[in-house]
Amino acid sequence: MKKLKMGILSTSNINRRKFLPALKKNNFFEFIGIAVANEKERNVLLKDVNLNENIKKSLETAKEIVDEYGGNIYNSFEKIINSKKIEAIYVPLPPALHYYWAKKILEKNKHVFLEKPSTINYKDTLNLIDLALEKNLSIHENYAFVYHKQLFIIKSLIKENTIGDIRKITTNFAFPFRGKNDFRYKRVLGGGALLDCGGYPIKVSSEILGEDVEIVSSVLNKKDFEVDLFGNVLLKNKNNIVSSISFGMDNSYKCELEIWGSEGTIYTDRIFTAPENYNPKIYIKNNKQNKTITVEEEDQFSNSIDFFYNTIINKSIREENFKKIIIQSKLIEQAFDKNKGDIYER
Repeated sequence: MKKLKMGILSTSNINRRKFLPALKKNNFFEFIGIAVANEKERNVLLKDVNLNENIKKSLETAKEIVDEYGGNIYNSFEKIINSKKIEAIYVPLPPALHYYWAKKILEKNKHVFLEKPSTINYKDTLNLIDLALEKNLSIHENYAFVYHKQLFIIKSLIKENTIGDIRKITTNFAFPFRGKNDFRYKRVLGGGALLDCGGYPIKVSSEILGEDVEIVSSVLNKKDFEVDLFGNVLLKNKNNIVSSISFGMDNSYKCELEIWGSEGTIYTDRIFTAPENYNPKIYIKNNKQNKTITVEEEDQFSNSIDFFYNTIINKSIREENFKKIIIQSKLIEQAFDKNKGDIYER
């Protein structure tokens, strides 16, 4: 089987932590090269934001990557996008840069594997999807936890009526402060807790409650930052079953999901970020028993890359995936629109 040729836009840390180790195991893609933004691209798009990363450092990182994984170094984003050798491109850039570069990639007839969120607003997401549909190309938004067996098991338990009818979902996802120079705390780069960690509990809410889920209320708190630092959102579906979510990026760490039913509960404490060498545990309490399911180790990042390939070769899977990307973007937009916390203009 001929592998599709994959390139990477930028030397983001996630390349070496997650993406390239997963890609190395993958049977469907071949790593061809990594691009470093030139001075013009950097100045125009980063808008004088200091990310503690210059071109020299990026080139050094790129050299270390190709020494370990093979491939070539492209000394501008435009060069890798225009390369006839490349068929798909991974975009692990700050969220505010996703739309600009994903659009350029699609215009050059290449598939796009986007880090979440797809874009920073609903309109841009729709525009990308429309362009991908026009060109018969794929866009995939990398909420990798969706492709871990842990979520499949939880959905199966619900379907099997293990805890009766769902009464409420509670999800918390937050982590400690990562430093003021991190892109997550910079407005111009699409930072903020809702766009970063808030997207995860919103995503799991729609995965469990269904595509008709909507935002009821939203409270985003800035404190002394230019972006939202933590927040709380309430969602509901057409049956008035609610999901209460909390998130933040200046909090003690939490990564938990509880589904409270009429006859019991399902709980797990590593729903979004289970490492590949980790066995998540699902705790079930109902009227008959207390039970713990230990889930097999899985590389959810690798599974997400596999799914990306399926969206490329299968039109129906691709279009269903587009629908989910649109739902996610719309929900995040609703959460901004309904915000009742600190005054927060996007």
